[in-house]
Amino acid sequence: MFDGEVFGAFGFGEQHAIRVAVELMRNVRLSLERGMLTDPNLTIEGRGGSWGWGSNPVPDASQEAALQDLATELQAAIERRGPR
Repeated sequence: MFDGEVFGAFGFGEQHAIRVAVELMRNVRLSLERGMLTDPNLTIEGRGGSWGWGSNPVPDASQEAALQDLATELQAAIERRGPR
């Protein structure tokens, strides 16, 4: 979920819940690659390190579009905020 100021994702299994404010973000990367050793993931680079969120099970095509929209929305919020 993203309310324009804070991104949050629920965690379960190997994934932990995260909550990151745009103020702490520097860049967002979305990878939709699939393979033996990789799954789709969203990485938020920020002050103090990076936060990653992986997707398991692998999203279908409609979910991929939603993930791309989320990554675009997060990056736009970072750019509106300006450099820190």
